[in-house]
Amino acid sequence: MPALVFALPFLVILLVLALLALVVGRLRSGRWRISRRTALAIYALAALPTCGLALGLAFLLTQGLSTNYALLILILWGIPLLALLLGDHILKRRFSERAGLRRALLATWVFVVALAMAGAVLTLGDMPGFSPEAARPNAAGSIRATAADMARFLIEIANPQNLSPETAAQMHTPQVSLRSDLSWGLGPGIQHSPEGDALWQWGQALDFQSLMIIYPELGYGAVVLTNSDLLNSDVAIEIAHRALGGSIDAVRRASLNLEFNYQGPFLEE
Repeated sequence: MPALVFALPFLVILLVLALLALVVGRLRSGRWRISRRTALAIYALAALPTCGLALGLAFLLTQGLSTNYALLILILWGIPLLALLLGDHILKRRFSERAGLRRALLATWVFVVALAMAGAVLTLGDMPGFSPEAARPNAAGSIRATAADMARFLIEIANPQNLSPETAAQMHTPQVSLRSDLSWGLGPGIQHSPEGDALWQWGQALDFQSLMIIYPELGYGAVVLTNSDLLNSDVAIEIAHRALGGSIDAVRRASLNLEFNYQGPFLEE
């Protein structure tokens, strides 16, 4: 979950800084206490690097700041900070002469805000992502297409009408053999199974997972596009498997485990 990727470093940095502030406060004043200004400084120091991580990861994987990640940053850091400041302000006005009660209520309010923040992390973890409409063209990750368009693409590479016979033959011919049941052609992966050879490729980004697979000799295939930020294409693979039947273990291992050394040497198991 991207929310956890961003929230965990924030919480770790926050706890470390808070512990350091408590120790320093104990050494300087003899009391285990963190002042209001110190608490706000700790929050800011913990939030800044993790906000930078969120922004950097969003730009790296989606070539722009998507709506989902702007919302994520707002909820995880902006709203809790405003809630803490507002609660502190109200308690100071209502209980200005009762410092002990005010500190106890403020600690309770901080705990409530922390629980709400944890709930937001868990809720946001499975929200679909929204990539920007415009993306810089690159070798991987910049195609925007419907399932129908991808199905037409699969049909073309399986039974070429526009590709030259030489190019089509190279796409269907293993160029690199990874295992006895898995090779790479000129572009698509090739799964070798009792049902025949299947041409396939998976797609994976921070906000979607997908799989396309076709058996040229049998004349059927599937394209599965999913909105997911789990960085795991197992759902798309399982849907394709249920639609087509047969073997899909090689595809699953190649796309999920990423266990192969694609720089070689390439030896069949």
